[in-house]
Amino acid sequence: SLIPAICWIFLLSTLAFAQRGFAAQLVTYEGAKPVAVNAIKLSAEERQWIRANPKVIVASAQFPLYLFKDEHGHWSGLNNDMLNRISAMTGLNFVHEESFSTGQLLGRLEQGGADMSTTLAMNDERRGFLDFSHAFGGSAWIMVGRAGAPELQSLEQLSEKVLVLPARHAMEETIRRDHPRITLLTVKTYAEARALVESGEADATIENETGSQLYPIGQLKVGHTVEGSWEADRLAVRKGQPQLLSILNKALEALDPAELRAMRLKWLNGIVPVKVPGTWHRLAE
Repeated sequence: SLIPAICWIFLLSTLAFAQRGFAAQLVTYEGAKPVAVNAIKLSAEERQWIRANPKVIVASAQFPLYLFKDEHGHWSGLNNDMLNRISAMTGLNFVHEESFSTGQLLGRLEQGGADMSTTLAMNDERRGFLDFSHAFGGSAWIMVGRAGAPELQSLEQLSEKVLVLPARHAMEETIRRDHPRITLLTVKTYAEARALVESGEADATIENETGSQLYPIGQLKVGHTVEGSWEADRLAVRKGQPQLLSILNKALEALDPAELRAMRLKWLNGIVPVKVPGTWHRLAE
C-alpha cells in the first residue's frame, strides 16, 4: 500500500510519541559505536557474479517500518538497514525500484525486471518463480474488522461474509483452498482494502502484525492473529540466480545476532513481539 511521504513522517512521529521508550531506543541504537564490518568469504563464482552484476535491482513497495521513503525521498526502514549491512559485507550494490502494489511487484519479478525483494511472504505460488533466503525474523497475520462489529477471532467467523485482500496476497491461495465459504474480494492495495471494510462493503481484511497497529484506527478494529499464520521474514530472489541467493544466505548467517536484535529494536520495539525461532533456523521449505 502506498502513502505519501508526508503521511509516513506523520505516522512515524506519532509512533515515536505514542510508544514509550521507542525514541530512546532510536537514540541508543544510532548513538552506539558502529559495529566493525568484516567482509564474508565468497567463492570465486560468487565474486564473479558480483562483478558481472554491478547493480542488484530490488522490487520495493512501501511497507511501514520495514521499507518506506522518508521526507527526502530516500529509502529507509528495517529492511533497508539490512540491505545496507549486507552490502557492506559482500560488495553487492542494491538499487530500489518502487512498485505500487503487491501484484505489480510480483509481476516485475516474474518478468525479469527485478532481481529480488525484501517484503514478500513465502507461499506455493511465489515459490514457482522465486527462491527464498534463510529466515531472519517474522510476524503474524492479523484480522482487521469494522468497529462496532464482533471482534474477529478466527477465519471461521467470516463464513458467508466478505473478506477483502490486495490481489495476490500471501494468504489468498490458503483462504480459497481452506475456507471456500468466505467470499473473497481482491483490490490493488491495503489502503483500498481498509476503505472497503470501513464503508461496510467488506467485513474484514488481513494485514501484517506491524501494519495493523500503525494506521489510524478510524472505523476499523484490530482482531486476533490468524491461527498458524506466523510468517518468517526472508529475502525473495528471482529464480535462476543461485549465486545471489547463496551470497545473501552467507551474509545472513554471518550477521551477529546481537546486531540483528538491535536493528529490529530500532524499528519495531513496542510495536510487535519479536518472535524469532532461532535467528539462523531454516524453517521447513
